Amino acid sequence: MSQAHGWIRDLVDSLDANLDESTRAAVLAECGRRCLPQSVVARAHALWLAQGDLDAWVAAMNAEHLGGGYLERRGSEIHGRYERCYCPLAREAGEGLSPTFCNCSRAWLEGLFVGALGRSAQVEMTQTVVGGAPDCRWTVRLG
Repeated sequence: MSQAHGWIRDLVDSLDANLDESTRAAVLAECGRRCLPQSVVARAHALWLAQGDLDAWVAAMNAEHLGGGYLERRGSEIHGRYERCYCPLAREAGEGLSPTFCNCSRAWLEGLFVGALGRSAQVEMTQTVVGGAPDCRWTVRLG
C-alpha cells in the first residue's frame, strides 16, 4: 500500500472519529460527484432519451454495463449491484478502510441517476465490499 492510500484510510478513520454521520456522508458525497465522468452521465442520458421508458432504460443500461450492469426495477425503485468494488482508491487502500468511504460511491450513483433521468434520486448502499460483503448492492429511490 502506498503512502497516499494509507493517508486516505487514516483520513476516513479521522472523519469517523470526529464528525457525525451526516457530515461524513456530505464530505465524501462531494468527492463522489467530482469523480463521476460527465461522459458516463451523457451516455446514460442519451439512453434515457432514446428509450423514454424506465424499464427499457434499465435494460439498455444493463446492456451497456452502465451502473454496474445489474440493475433491476422494482416499482418506483431501482436495485443494483457491483460484483466487486470498482473504486480504485478503495481497492488500493486495502483491508481496514471504513465503509464510510462508500458514501463517495453512493453520491457517484446519485449523480448518474439524476443526470441521466433529470429527476431526483436518493441512493442507499445496502451492502458493500468495503464493509465485508461479497458484492456492493444499493437501492435507488427516484423522485
